[in-house]
Amino acid sequence: MSTFQALYGYAPPSIILYLSSCTSVALVDQQQKSRDALLATIKRNMQLARSRMNGFYDKKHTEREFEVDDWVYLKLQPYKQHSMHKNEFHKLSQRYYGSFQVIEKVRNVAYKLKLPTTARIHNVFHVSLLKKKLGNTVLVEPQLPRITDPENPKWEPMAMLEKRIFRKNSAATT
Repeated sequence: MSTFQALYGYAPPSIILYLSSCTSVALVDQQQKSRDALLATIKRNMQLARSRMNGFYDKKHTEREFEVDDWVYLKLQPYKQHSMHKNEFHKLSQRYYGSFQVIEKVRNVAYKLKLPTTARIHNVFHVSLLKKKLGNTVLVEPQLPRITDPENPKWEPMAMLEKRIFRKNSAATT
């Protein structure tokens, strides 16, 4: 349903091209020609915008497809997944974990992975979170990150190893 039809309750009227000299009134003839020129300009601009958007999409888009029994790496984002342990420094945390075996292709863009029995996350992932394992030289974190412990959610130091004194504006601070 078009927005016009949703708003007014009926389909928009169709606009047919104007054949020149169909009317004896010069003003009507001029308005119809300018309307046809405007419609042609709008269609051309819509086509240019569509092709520009397709170009931006195609520049970064890669088709990914995996087969059953393929090995893949899994991208987990702890700042988006609430069940994962939140690291203070997201930029320094691991990006990919694994490798894990593909068990089943659920849809064109969703795959079920064989996760360890200790994993407490769902085993179906979108294709954008998977990366195919190529070779054996890539170093990745083999274990999934731990789940946040509700009894001890914060890290605490066991002991202080060193102490320094910094001088700032002639005052000693530790």
